[in-house]
Amino acid sequence: MLTRLIRHLTRRHSWALSLWENKYSWNTVFISGFLIAAILVTLFLNSEEQAVSTREVLRLTSSPHIVNLSKPSLNRGRPLSGLEVINDAELLTKTKYKINTGIYVINNYDIDLTTPGFSSKGYLFMNWNKELQRYLEAEGMSILNIIKFKNDINPEITDIAPKGDAAPTRLKDGSYSQTFAYTGEFYIDNFNISRYPFDALSLPIVLETDDPDGRLTYDSLRIIPDIRDSGIGGYSNVIGWHLDGWSIGEYRHHLATSFGSRNKSSAEYSQLIFDVTYGKSPWSAFWKLIQPLLVVMASIILITRVKSEYNLEIPLAVLLTLIFLQEGYRSGLPELPYLTYLDQIFVLCYIASLLSFALVLYTQDCRVRMKESNQETSLRIAKRLTLLEKSWPPVSLLVLLISMAICWIAINN
Repeated sequence: MLTRLIRHLTRRHSWALSLWENKYSWNTVFISGFLIAAILVTLFLNSEEQAVSTREVLRLTSSPHIVNLSKPSLNRGRPLSGLEVINDAELLTKTKYKINTGIYVINNYDIDLTTPGFSSKGYLFMNWNKELQRYLEAEGMSILNIIKFKNDINPEITDIAPKGDAAPTRLKDGSYSQTFAYTGEFYIDNFNISRYPFDALSLPIVLETDDPDGRLTYDSLRIIPDIRDSGIGGYSNVIGWHLDGWSIGEYRHHLATSFGSRNKSSAEYSQLIFDVTYGKSPWSAFWKLIQPLLVVMASIILITRVKSEYNLEIPLAVLLTLIFLQEGYRSGLPELPYLTYLDQIFVLCYIASLLSFALVLYTQDCRVRMKESNQETSLRIAKRLTLLEKSWPPVSLLVLLISMAICWIAINN
């Protein structure tokens, strides 16, 4: 009925009627519309506004530190360079208040990537000079009133108890020392799993000056890392991860605010970060996540070699399998504003599946035309089908592997 209506309306316009009856013209229109839609969607997605970055700045100071060479730790805080190192070293010698601080992690546990956060327990030990002790006694405070966990998620349940005497011990050189046992939940600030499932995880414990009266800024108080006695214990391993290393260092934290005081410049404070880095086994990640995906993709890549009446159903089954596989591994991850490496691989697999589905439709159409055409045309179509059946598996596999390599290089740059 619809065809008769179209023919009646286009009887006076032969070119419109020929366009309607020419399926190749409609294929051209369909492909053109698809490309235009893809371009418009790409333009829309690229119009997304960039996220606003913080004005806070973290710089690794000139005080003694241990640097972990794993990628997450290197991304935290740009080190000083050139004259900055000399100026900072001179400032350190002139600083009135100094606290030599060390952290010994006994155990990290309960990693929650949806927060993201983790729990930790261990020891915190500090040694400070007599000038700082005079300040504390004059203000009626303890050392814990001016040194706080910066990334503590639940301060109300964090426990910091003195190990031994409640009062600090005075040493022979006139300085004071005290050791505390801590237990708490901490926020993971440097969280980026774009390389998932070949990612690394950085678990930091951050200490920073809590300045009650504006007299404990960076040029007045420095938290100097105790690199000799800091470290990790035998129970610091985490199930499912392998231990890559740890680091400790002092950072100059520029807050870019004067807290409403017009007579003061932006605040800067000394910050100490103890960082333990964990990684995933590449072989374990490959066999658990990549290998099942490759098996599924093999069925779609080799589809042209399958002589079956169910060729049309295979790409649809593979698409559903890909969706279930992706949902399965994404269930253990938080909502991310970016695609992980495995997400990008799934995108490539979806594209390959759609192309395979289009190829199946095209080959089936060619076989129908072979039955309806003369011998010469049928021979030409048969040669074309043979070429597609032989070239599609190796070409698609090569393109898929090259695309995966390009995605990996792009993520790591």
